[in-house]
This record gives sequence, structure tokens and C-alpha cells, in this order.
Amino acid sequence: GAGQGIPELSREQVLKASEISLISRGNGTGPDGDAGWEKIWRAACWAQLKNNTRFYHHITYAIERNFAENLWSLYNSFTEDPIFQIDANLGYPAAVLNALVQAPDTPSLFDALAITILPALPDSWASGSIRGARIRGGMALDLTWSNGKAVRATIKVDTALWYARKVQLWQGGQLVAKFSATPGLRRSFVF
Repeated sequence: GAGQGIPELSREQVLKASEISLISRGNGTGPDGDAGWEKIWRAACWAQLKNNTRFYHHITYAIERNFAENLWSLYNSFTEDPIFQIDANLGYPAAVLNALVQAPDTPSLFDALAITILPALPDSWASGSIRGARIRGGMALDLTWSNGKAVRATIKVDTALWYARKVQLWQGGQLVAKFSATPGLRRSFVF
């Protein structure tokens, strides 16, 4: 009946609600939000929301505050006997990858997989590259960028893949390519 169930919300409304929730949960400086894993999770969420400034703030703040010289994440690095905590160590590469490439799941294999490159690239990472980054759908990505923009990308599809999948490649809010990912396909793009 009326007033029951989950309201229908637009994608924009859900993303805005996520942003408000992240802001309400704090910036990682409070006594209950100072663990490395919390900062890394915030960084990954901000990357997913395509906010490169907040992503970079949280990822670097975690390194400054919660990682030892050997890059182990410590729960409270300012105590005499800090506790090693693996959560941030495992989350860090995932958060970084989420800032460089996103390929969210789709309801069906018949729906196009939207791959977005450099969705939350920090200004201080203006030039760089990644090789062999695994993305959803049995694919790997090599990507080179300069001056904050993609220069080259190569997508390699696993030979063991048993189906063809429609793929859309996005950069900067623009659709830059459409193709069918078939087993063993290697597709290169120059931007």
C-alpha cells in the first residue's frame, strides 16, 4: 500500500545520499574514526563518487597517520605497542585502483559493462601508468595517462571467457568507445 516499501530513488539521489552519509561519518580525525582501515574505506568511497580531492586526502592521510615505515598499517601508531592491522593494507590497492578504473556490476550479462578510466585521478598523479589491472568480466587493462588524461589503453579479454559482452569505455563523462568483448580479444585505444 501507499507509504510502504522502499521509495524509488534516482541514481543521482542515491549518490548524493552516499556523499552526505560519508560527510556525516567524519573525516578520520575523531577518536572513533582514526584507524587506517576507516580512512582507506573513505578513500575508496570518495573514489567511487568520483571525488578526486577527497579520495586523495583520505588515502594520503592514512599513510601519514596509520602506516609504519615498513608500510604496515597500525591501528594506533602513536602508542608504545601499536597493533598491526591488515585491513588497510589490503584495502589500499583496491582504493587506488578504484580511483583509476571502475567497472561496476550490471544486473545481467546482457547489459553493457561500463568501464570508466581515471574517474577520480588526483591532480598530483597527473602522469602515470598501470599494467594488467583486473577488471570485471574477465578483462585486464593497461593504461597510460599524461596531464590528467588517458593517452593509451589496452583491454585484454581472457581466452577462457565463454561469452561475448558488450562494453562501453568512458573517460571524463564521455563515451569514447563501444565494442564486444569476445574471448581472447585485445583492443587498444589511443586518445
